[in-house]
Amino acid sequence: LNFVAHAADSASAVAIKSPEPSAQDKKNIEAYGWIMGKQVVEGSSGQLGFNETERAILVQGIIKGAKGEGASPIGSKEEGDALEQYLESRAEKQQKETEVEVTKQLEAGKKAAKEFFEKLEKEKKAKKTASGLYYEIIKEGTKEMPKADSNVKIEYVGTLIDGTEFDSSKVRGQPATFNLAQVIPGFKEGLQLIGKGGKIRLYVPSDLAYGDNPLPRIPAGSTLIFDVDMLDITTDTTNPMAIKN
Repeated sequence: LNFVAHAADSASAVAIKSPEPSAQDKKNIEAYGWIMGKQVVEGSSGQLGFNETERAILVQGIIKGAKGEGASPIGSKEEGDALEQYLESRAEKQQKETEVEVTKQLEAGKKAAKEFFEKLEKEKKAKKTASGLYYEIIKEGTKEMPKADSNVKIEYVGTLIDGTEFDSSKVRGQPATFNLAQVIPGFKEGLQLIGKGGKIRLYVPSDLAYGDNPLPRIPAGSTLIFDVDMLDITTDTTNPMAIKN
């Protein structure tokens, strides 16, 4: 904390005059500030478990500090130590609560997956690969099939088994382009099952997706469903953007 305060004082001491920023510079600087603020607030909230009221207080402190309003709230070593102890305590508490929540998610995910795949087996509309991936060919594509290191251009929608949408190229307004070596195992395997112009639905068990790791919109242990349209394929692995959006 003392180092941070000293660094801030030093930065102020060496500040130099700059010309008035252009309109575009102002826009870029404001965008950078927005990104930095969002990262700090969301990062701190995630690590320390801040609620909405606490987030608002945090933002107030950031604004005051950025504007240099008033004296530093850390006026002594004792106050600095107290703040450090508070932050460590909050972080430990949040970590324990997160571990409990992840355990609950895993238990719920395994139960839901078992019921889901049992039902899918009875319906007999999806095929199963040796890895445990289930899939349905909605529309046959051409004989040109992607390889494990191909670049592909696709439209896709990803949902959880309860229908919650967690990702979609259609929402973003443009197809996704990437190399198959960069995606989760179930997605990589599934996209090699259709050719250009084809459509496929993938039912990806958690061990072929993100496993026990929770993501912002994907609980730990989640089974994922993808509806994919294969728009284009290239085996040109020297250029990851060989397929143009």
